[in-house]
Amino acid sequence: MPNLTFDGTVKQYGTVDGAAFIIESSYFVGANLNIVNTPPRPDGKMVGAQAVALRVSGDRSAFYNCKIIGFQDILFDDRGNHFFKDCHIRGTVDFIFRSGTFLYLNSEIFVEGDLEGDPEMAVITIQARKSSSEDTGYSFAHGRITETANDVFLGRAWKSSLRVVYSYTEMDEIVHPGGCTVYYGEYKCTGKASTPATREKFVKQLSDAEAQPFLVLDYVEDKSQVEAWFNSIIKPVKERGKTLDPELVEAKTEPRIIKVMQSGGGEFNTITKAIESVPSGNAKRNTAPRPDGKKVGVQVVALRVSGDRLTHNGVASWLKPSLHCATRSKATGVLCGHVCLAVTS
Repeated sequence: MPNLTFDGTVKQYGTVDGAAFIIESSYFVGANLNIVNTPPRPDGKMVGAQAVALRVSGDRSAFYNCKIIGFQDILFDDRGNHFFKDCHIRGTVDFIFRSGTFLYLNSEIFVEGDLEGDPEMAVITIQARKSSSEDTGYSFAHGRITETANDVFLGRAWKSSLRVVYSYTEMDEIVHPGGCTVYYGEYKCTGKASTPATREKFVKQLSDAEAQPFLVLDYVEDKSQVEAWFNSIIKPVKERGKTLDPELVEAKTEPRIIKVMQSGGGEFNTITKAIESVPSGNAKRNTAPRPDGKKVGVQVVALRVSGDRLTHNGVASWLKPSLHCATRSKATGVLCGHVCLAVTS
């Protein structure tokens, strides 16, 4: 797994700019990454010794099989909707913080203790929801909390209206019996530390109906909004109007659409057959020069797939010999309408 490391503290660079890895764009996806900030563990005396490993400020970001490691203030979930799956987060105190919204699925939280004694109490989350009208919060589902620390608190408040929910979470026995220092929810958690009877009065055991919104992807994704965003920037050639690329302005027709339908009714019933129909001597084999990293908009589209749930194994092997297009787009923010093959369901 690639390692993204940094050796900087809040005192040196501030909380916002001092992370090992910073994401400010939307629709970022990271997989199989180790994200680590490496300064020494804060001793509770030094000011600004916190070290952020990951700051996520864009919307609709997702992380798969990633490890996020540090001590205090390591996952800066700044704003937006985020999804973590099969991940591992390791820290000491307040290590998941701020006011974003995330679903943390099938992942592990590891709270690291201090062999010489914890200088501060161990706390997993410190969420900054300001009021009940804000649609933000943290949802942990089907995960596990393990640790070498003692008396770990599941969370505490930064602002007045914290919202954190743990569902179907296995909790080791060293989670503090009270659970949390402020209001939060639990739903069908397991393990020796999952003891509703010992929880503080502000800890709510959720009903099925109350827990349901925190257990679905809709918690961090609104498909209609995604489609609206996509449709606003990706338009047919005939609807684009003026553009930086004269070639697109002069284009009068859309690329040929080859309809692939497994049930029949299209020109082909598999994508493989559609691709094999492209002549080996295709006149539009790649005559465009390789992008040099300096010119804007010289990307070449070989294949556009517009349908849903279309798959093909061995993409690299069949794209290279037969689907290279010479048409380039200098325009930014739009996809070139000239492709060798366009497939729709």
